[in-house]
Amino acid sequence: MKKKVFMLFFSMLALSDIVQAQHHRDQLSFGIGPSFLYGNNTGYYSKLRIKLLPAYTLAYSYDHTRHWDFRASVGYQQFDGDGNTGNPSKKWIAENQAYDAKGQIYYMDLMPVYQFNPKNYLNKKQSISYYAGMGLGLMHVQREVKVAEIVPAVEGQRETWRPVIEDQQTTAIYFPVRIGLSTNWQKLWDLGLEGSALVASSNNLDGNTTNSKIIKPDVLFQFQVVLKRNISIN
Repeated sequence: MKKKVFMLFFSMLALSDIVQAQHHRDQLSFGIGPSFLYGNNTGYYSKLRIKLLPAYTLAYSYDHTRHWDFRASVGYQQFDGDGNTGNPSKKWIAENQAYDAKGQIYYMDLMPVYQFNPKNYLNKKQSISYYAGMGLGLMHVQREVKVAEIVPAVEGQRETWRPVIEDQQTTAIYFPVRIGLSTNWQKLWDLGLEGSALVASSNNLDGNTTNSKIIKPDVLFQFQVVLKRNISIN
């Protein structure tokens, strides 16, 4: 895992040197921070029993107009239900639904980003800029799930169940929504905070397709500290 993080970071540095001096406000960025998968079996949300795991995002933003950028992002997120939903219900057992899941998600997306107060790097008084965007992406989930297998009753004992571990995967379209702020750290470097919701078109990222949560689709929530490398500042 550490090797992946270092490779993403140094790739950002290398690519910035290659494309420098082509556009104003173009940026390469690397984000890291806590995340979780909002699924049917990945947390006990009413009691805030959620396991936070890291997510990593590498992105390139192209300066299109004064207020609009185009952004391409790739990333990786882990998730783990950690048994927070407890034992499976009778419905989950009957429908062979996963009652616990853990795994990793790979994602990539494109999105237009609106800059509310476009940053002028020649104006040192402008310290914070705000932005938001929504787009379209594709994710691939690799997971290990636990499903319940019925153990028939024997004489003098009740029917029970036992856990069975399965490996599964899902590929789905998603709709990323991001909001963030960034501040001038140095002339070529910005530091920011970003919140993301990657809304999946599938309700099966965790191996459970029942609708036992408030929001029907599965959603990846991420909260990241973002380091940005400004390139091509005129």
